[in-house]
Amino acid sequence: MPPRLAMAVVTVGAALFGWAGVLLIDPSNEGLSDCWGVDGIFLVAAALGWAQGPGRRWRGLLCYGVGAAAGFLVGGSVAGAGLDWLILRIPGNAAAGLCYVVLSQRGRPAGSFIPRNAEEAFRLMLVILPAPMVGMALGAYPATGLGGSGDLHTDLWGLARQFSALAVTANVVIPFFFRSTWRPAGSRTRWWFIPVFLVVASGAVTVPRLLPELPLAWLFIVPAALAGLLFPVRAAALAGFALVMIFVMLPYQRFPGPIQDATISPEILADCMHGFLSNIALTIAVFRENLMCLRVEAADRARTERARHELLDGVIQSISHGLLLADPEGRVTISNDAAERLVGTAIPDRVSSQWARSAHLQAADVMRVLDTPSWEAVLKPRPQQRFRGEVVVDSPSTATRRVSLTSQMLTIGADRLSLILFRDITAAHQRQQELETFAGTVAHDLKGPLTAMVAWMEAADDEFETGAAASGQDMLERAREAVFRMQALIDDYLAYAVTRGGVLTLTEVPLALVVAEIVDVYAGDGEHSATSFEVDVPHVLHADAALTRQLMANIIGNGVKYARDGEAAYLRIRSVDDAPGWAQVQVADAGRGLEPGDEERIFAEFSRGTRDAGSVAGIGLGLALCHSIVTRHGGRIWAENNDWGGATFRFTMPTVEAAQP
Repeated sequence: MPPRLAMAVVTVGAALFGWAGVLLIDPSNEGLSDCWGVDGIFLVAAALGWAQGPGRRWRGLLCYGVGAAAGFLVGGSVAGAGLDWLILRIPGNAAAGLCYVVLSQRGRPAGSFIPRNAEEAFRLMLVILPAPMVGMALGAYPATGLGGSGDLHTDLWGLARQFSALAVTANVVIPFFFRSTWRPAGSRTRWWFIPVFLVVASGAVTVPRLLPELPLAWLFIVPAALAGLLFPVRAAALAGFALVMIFVMLPYQRFPGPIQDATISPEILADCMHGFLSNIALTIAVFRENLMCLRVEAADRARTERARHELLDGVIQSISHGLLLADPEGRVTISNDAAERLVGTAIPDRVSSQWARSAHLQAADVMRVLDTPSWEAVLKPRPQQRFRGEVVVDSPSTATRRVSLTSQMLTIGADRLSLILFRDITAAHQRQQELETFAGTVAHDLKGPLTAMVAWMEAADDEFETGAAASGQDMLERAREAVFRMQALIDDYLAYAVTRGGVLTLTEVPLALVVAEIVDVYAGDGEHSATSFEVDVPHVLHADAALTRQLMANIIGNGVKYARDGEAAYLRIRSVDDAPGWAQVQVADAGRGLEPGDEERIFAEFSRGTRDAGSVAGIGLGLALCHSIVTRHGGRIWAENNDWGGATFRFTMPTVEAAQP
C-alpha cells in the first residue's frame, strides 16, 4: 500500500475506533467498551513503521504513531471523552501494538508480517498474548488504570477483548497492508465459492441462536475453517473479519446459573474465541497455499527431472558406443540402442553369464564363450581400476564382430554400479591384421632383392679380385637391377599408403592427356614397343590428378603385363557417359583373362589372380591401389572377361559437371 494512503487509513481508522470505542463504553459490562480497537490501529501503525527498514524504522514508527494518536484524539473528543483521559490511553495502546510487532519480527525478514506456513501462523498467534497484558499494565483500556482495574473478572474480560482485537488485526487486517512474498499458481477464488461460504456462515451464525438449548456454539469455527479452505490469504482474511464483526455485533449467548456467573465467564471465552476464529481462517489459508506451492514446486521439479532424464537419455542414445549400467548382480539400470546393436540382441533386465552365452559373447583371446568368472569380472571390477577386454560376438543373426569391453565401478550414494562400455573394433582389428600382413609382406619382399643385391655384389668383388673385369661388371649390373626392383617395391608401398590416407586435391583432369602420357612411355620402351592401343577418352574428370595418373598407369600396366606369351599386347581404352556427372572408363585387353572367382578377389590387398600368381612378378598391390583410388573418389571398380579372352576393367569417376553448382 502506498505510504500516503497507509497514513490516511491509519489516521481515519484511529478516529473511527476512537469515536466508536468511547461511544460504546457500556457501564453494564463493568465499564468496558464493546468495540475498542485502538490498540489494533496502533499495531498497524507500528507494523507500517517497522517495515521501513533499519535505516528509516524509528522515523516511520514516529510518523505513523503520531498519525494514529491524532486520529484517536479527534475521534474520542467527538464522542465526548476528555482530552486528558484520551492522552492517558495513548501510551498503553501504542505499547501493546509495538510489543506484538517487535516479538513477531524476531528471526523474520523485515516487514514480513504474512505467515509463510502454518507454523508461522501459530507462532504469530502466540506472540499476541503478551501485548494486551502490556496495554493493561499501562492503563490502555476503559475501566482500567495503571496496573489494571483491581477486579479480576474485569481485568480478565478486558484482556480477552483486547486479545481478540489484536488477534483480529494481526490475522485479518494486516494482510491488506502487506502483500505476501509468494503466491501459488491457481490460488484465485472461484465464483461459486462465495455463495457456498455465505450459506454455511449464515447457518453457523443463526442455528446456535435458534436452538439455544443445544451445545452448538462451536459451529462458529466451521465458516472460519471453510474460508481458509476456499479462499486465498487476503480473501480468507476478509471473510474472517466479516465473521468476527458479525459475532461482535450479536448479543452474547446466555448460559444458565453457575456458568454465567463464574470468574471466567462465557463472555470472556467468547471474546477469546473471536481472536482464535480469525487465526483459524488465516492458518488454514496459509497451509492450503503452502501446500499448493509445494505441489507447484514438486511439479516443476518433476518437469525438470523429466526434461533432464530425456536429455540424458538422448545423450546416452546418441553415443555410438554401447553403454550399459548395471549393479554387481547384473540388474540393468541404463542401456542404449548401440549396446543392443553391438551384441546383436536385446538387453534384458538382468545381464548374467547365461545371457552372455546366449548372446554368443566369446573371449577374444581364447575364442570360447564367456564363463561365469569372466562375466563377474566385468560386473564387479575392482575399485579405482578398469577392466579391459575384447570379445567376439558370433551371433547367427549378425555378422561376426570384435568388440572392446571396458568396465568401471561407479559409487553413487550407497549404490555401486558397473559402467560397461562396448566399442566396435572390428574395422580396427582388421586394419591391425592388414598392417601386420603388410609389414610381413614388406619384410619378405624387400628381403629377396636385398639378398640378391648382396650376393651379386660379393660375386662381383670376387670376379674383380681374379681380374675378370667383364664378368664382374655383369654382376654389378645384376646387383643394380636388384636395387631397381627393390626401389619399385618401395614405390608401390608408398603409393598404397598415400592412396589410403592422403588428402585429395580435386581439379580438372583431361583423361585424354593422362592416357597419352602413359601410352607414350610404352611406345618408347623397346620391350613393349609392339604394344598397340585404341584410345577414345573424351571426358574431363573432377579428380586428383596424381592419383588419376596412378590409377590409369596401374590398369594399363596390368593389361600390358598379362599379355599372352609370344603375342604383343593390345588394349582398347574408352570412356562413356554413366550416371549424370559421372564417366565410366573401360580398359579392355586381349590377354590371359580372369579365372572364375577372381573378379572381386584381385582388388584385395596382396592378392593376385590364381592363373599367373607364380609366373608374373608383383606383390598384389596394383589393383588394390586402383580400388582405393576409385572408392575415395566415390566411384566403383569391377572386372570381367571379354569376348577376346582377355579382361575388361571398368570404373566410374566424377566429371567436371558433377562439381558445377
